[in-house]
Amino acid sequence: MWDTGRALQIAAEMRRYNPEVLGISETHWTQVGQQRLTSGELLLYPGHEEENAPHTQGVALMLSKTSTKCTYAKDQFYDRLQSIIAKCPTKDLTVLMGDFNAKVGTDNTGHEDIMGRQGLGERNESDERFANLCAFNKLVISSTIFPHERIHKTTWTSLDHTTQNQIDHICTNKKFRRTIEDDTNKLKKFKLALSSNFQAFHDLLNGEGTTVESNWKRIKEAITSTCHEILGHKKYHHKEWITVGTLDKIQERRNKKAAINSS
Repeated sequence: MWDTGRALQIAAEMRRYNPEVLGISETHWTQVGQQRLTSGELLLYPGHEEENAPHTQGVALMLSKTSTKCTYAKDQFYDRLQSIIAKCPTKDLTVLMGDFNAKVGTDNTGHEDIMGRQGLGERNESDERFANLCAFNKLVISSTIFPHERIHKTTWTSLDHTTQNQIDHICTNKKFRRTIEDDTNKLKKFKLALSSNFQAFHDLLNGEGTTVESNWKRIKEAITSTCHEILGHKKYHHKEWITVGTLDKIQERRNKKAAINSS
């Protein structure tokens, strides 16, 4: 990369393949620093400590324009989000939900009051910002409280289906934590009520004196009576089977016959 224009040439190839980070070896650059290329990429290089050292070694990392914008975009996002939360009355119920692209994981050390240990993925420094936001505003990350199967926690899957993470979350005020319920309990109650209704229907069909024939008659009667009442009966119109052309031929035959009789 010591040759003039070589860095821009590598940047062009990077844009063509579109990676976020590109590792470069044998840069032949000295010293340590960073350089923003005119094309927008950021180049980080730890070279030889001595400025006048031979240009025979060195490595570098080239960051794409999109990846270097990520930190700035996240700062803007969380600053904007914090300003909105600050305007919410503390007595009101605040619900923060959506795709935050943040993994909180299972380690809730230091955040025991706002999250459980049922998260998914491993939290890094970037994800820590989401947890700190919730802690600062006393918002409970409810998606980490109740135990669920991994497949039910997953909200993001990699293209090769080898990595699953939970990056979507629902957060509510800490003082409303006791009102949060596990959806599986609701599902069990619904299944129980549904089972009871089916059992009542089953008992009705299997009552005394009922047979397959009688059940069929009841079903048939219900369907036909409903059709008669709602749809009514179709009025039948006799289709004219004779065409205009046929009538013309008949009249033509009648005229010829009359001409013969009068001759």
